[in-house]
Amino acid sequence: MPPTVPNGIDPERMAKYFKDHDIEEFLVSMLLDIAQAKPEDPQAYLVDFLRARQASDASTVASRTPHSGVVSPDHTAGLAARLSSQLQQESADVQGLVAGWVDETEQGAGRGPGKLGRLGTAKLELSNRQESGEYQPSQLEEVLDWDFDIVTQDDWVLVKYAKALLEEQAAVGEIGVDKKALGYWIELVKENYIADNPFHSWKHGFHVMTVMVMLLREGGDRYTNKFTKFAVLIGALAHDVGHPGFNNDYLVKSKHELAIRYNDVAVLENMHACLAFELMLGEQQHANFMADLADADYFTVRKTMISVILATDMKVHFDMVSQLQALASQAMNPEDEKSFDLVQRVLVHAADLSNPVLPTHRARDWAYRAVLEFHTQAELEKSEGLPFAPFMEPHPDNTLELAKLQTGFISFVVKPYWTAVAELLPRLRHRVDQLEVNLQYWNDCKEGELAKQQGS
Repeated sequence: MPPTVPNGIDPERMAKYFKDHDIEEFLVSMLLDIAQAKPEDPQAYLVDFLRARQASDASTVASRTPHSGVVSPDHTAGLAARLSSQLQQESADVQGLVAGWVDETEQGAGRGPGKLGRLGTAKLELSNRQESGEYQPSQLEEVLDWDFDIVTQDDWVLVKYAKALLEEQAAVGEIGVDKKALGYWIELVKENYIADNPFHSWKHGFHVMTVMVMLLREGGDRYTNKFTKFAVLIGALAHDVGHPGFNNDYLVKSKHELAIRYNDVAVLENMHACLAFELMLGEQQHANFMADLADADYFTVRKTMISVILATDMKVHFDMVSQLQALASQAMNPEDEKSFDLVQRVLVHAADLSNPVLPTHRARDWAYRAVLEFHTQAELEKSEGLPFAPFMEPHPDNTLELAKLQTGFISFVVKPYWTAVAELLPRLRHRVDQLEVNLQYWNDCKEGELAKQQGS
């Protein structure tokens, strides 16, 4: 027989409380989960279920506002409503692109864990190590240019530049970091990026770090101290270390062991952060550049590195847009540590999304590489019988589809974000201007290709 309501409890208030806190949905999902699993020890299974749910909820901590702790529901809902209204005018592929970073992953029948071999395993030895000589200060200024051609540079030359940039920009000597160990760690980071990836390679990690240096120069450094400044730069450098060239959705759908380990939440971002420290604290300890830091300083660097790397997960992008817009619209307390934490995450995420604010020829090259990775993943998913996102299927040689995807990506993802960043750091307005130029370029490409099709 159904349980009776205990005395003193108002059934209407109880129902409202359940609705307000999504308790009914949670309980239903828990019961369905246990019914499907049929565990031998249901109580232990439920404990594990609750822990996994807690871990999933904890992953959203990075998306809290610095002042009240929670973004205003009206603010977030308003942003979602505007996006939804604008998206209705776009193609199904563009809608799928944006929805992929808002909705939960569609599950499919994967081939089980272990598909990608040694993914997430630290490679602690160097192979084919090359000495790249000394650098000239003028060379670093060339590197710190929005038009610097990273793609054609030798990887070991970029290692030399990375060491020099950190030494000059992050006060390495002043904070007590072991320079030799840091140099070895940078080499290990380079080795643990997958060179065959068209986009998520060592060059991408280096690019994000150099953009981060420029963002700090344009006013972002006021939101850091000497330890967090160092942390955001090395976090930017290692933010995609070990990336397989396939996204989180693939790892979840294929039931990869990393998705199991991280409960399907920010799988790659958790792995990148973990790998960065495994390379530092490996068995030989040759790369432990923070060995001499006081515990408080070590944990400041560690906390900041993890925070900014997790902030590169596109699943939290639209929450960060809301937070950034709310932050830019109110006076910031310069002593507010939570505000500083938010800005540090915002800037590393902006650096990760900086390809569309580069000069057009550079932006196009990086766009081609990113879409080539999408295409490769879609082909793999089709071959494995997994669901795939339609926007990822076209090859980037299909100029019309490439242009349509880029116009949607810029309009709905990059432009709102970088516009808000430029409101926070007004000296970056010139990058938003370049973004508009690039958006017009892709629109022209799209119209040109459509005209060709209509004329044939």
